[in-house]
This record gives sequence, structure tokens and C-alpha cells, in this order.
Amino acid sequence: MAKKIGLSLDEARSDRYSVVGGEVNVFRLGQVYVSLDLEDFSKESKESTAEAVCVVGEYEVIINDALAEELGIEILAPRRGLWRISGERIVRESFEPEFWRE
Repeated sequence: MAKKIGLSLDEARSDRYSVVGGEVNVFRLGQVYVSLDLEDFSKESKESTAEAVCVVGEYEVIINDALAEELGIEILAPRRGLWRISGERIVRESFEPEFWRE
């Protein structure tokens, strides 16, 4: 994933994160620019920066709750994948997951 979005693994820092069930090895890749690219979005797109973290053995890209809030994402029905942009009436469906395997 890091290579596909232009991040250098040479500058990655190794770390361990505590998660449910134990600890995982991660690579902290640095800050990345994040924005929503929605064609039907009536307001100016919110933008943010976030730290990209690669969890060893994981292949799905996810965002945390802090980034979702920064981008104005409101989760309406997590199991069904329904969400909207804060202040908008359009209810959206989650995209299919992308898996970033070498």
C-alpha cells in the first residue's frame, strides 16, 4: 500500500500497537493528505491530514473515528454500510473494500 500511494518504506518507523487480543507490529509511514472525492457533494470538500499506519498482515484500508469526524462522515447504520456527510441529506452506501496486496 505504501508504495502505491507514494510513501517511502525507508523512512517508516516500526512500532507495536495494543489491540483487542494482544499487540500487533506496525509501520508508521508518516503524514498523508486526505480528502473526500464525491461528485454529488454540494459543499466544499473537507480535507485533513492523518498518519498512515501499516499493520503487518492486514490488507484492507480503514480510517479511524477521528479522521471520519474531521471529514464530516456520519455513520448511520454500520452493519448495512450507510453513512452521510454532516449537513447533507443524501444517505450513501459504503464502497466495496479494497485489498492492497503485493
